[in-house]
Amino acid sequence: GQPAELVKLQQQYVTLEPALDAQEGERVTVDETAIEAARVKLLGNVTGDLGVNAGTTGTATVDGAGSAWTNSGDLIVGDSGTGTLTIRNGGTVSNVAGYLGSLAGSTGTVTVDGAGSSWTSSSTLFVGRSGTGTLTIRNGGNVSNAGFGYLGFTAGTTGSATVDGAGSTWTNSSTLIAGVSGTGTLTIKNGGKVSN
Repeated sequence: GQPAELVKLQQQYVTLEPALDAQEGERVTVDETAIEAARVKLLGNVTGDLGVNAGTTGTATVDGAGSAWTNSGDLIVGDSGTGTLTIRNGGTVSNVAGYLGSLAGSTGTVTVDGAGSSWTSSSTLFVGRSGTGTLTIRNGGNVSNAGFGYLGFTAGTTGSATVDGAGSTWTNSSTLIAGVSGTGTLTIKNGGKVSN
């Protein structure tokens, strides 16, 4: 079967099993923590954390219009391990600060794919903070952050972002810096747009 997904929910680590077949609005209990969702279709929590510990892998997919993952705190994709987040077909994700590849040795990958698909950070977005981060925005997907945008934040890190296709956008309300102390690469192609 599919691997379990590990999400930090209100400071507790919760294993989300994709095999659970609940209907939206039903109560699903996982590791003694109740989550109301349809396959965790609508997931709300404080801090989202994919790939928490070294050697672990955390994967999340937000798929389809009306599907949303709302974090009232930060979202970490690749904390000390490997994290992968896919937002597609009109799915949405929101959080305060966003981290791809947060700590040394980590890898974080986020793909925002398709018109109506969006990732919104109300603060800073790090692509490769102390690890390796990769951000792909394509086919009309949208990413926005209210704080700084960083690609390759600390020495020895790598951060890369690709904005590909008409309608694909990355909007920074503040400054976007590629290569702060690490290596940062920004690719804009096929009508994609980046603004800051």
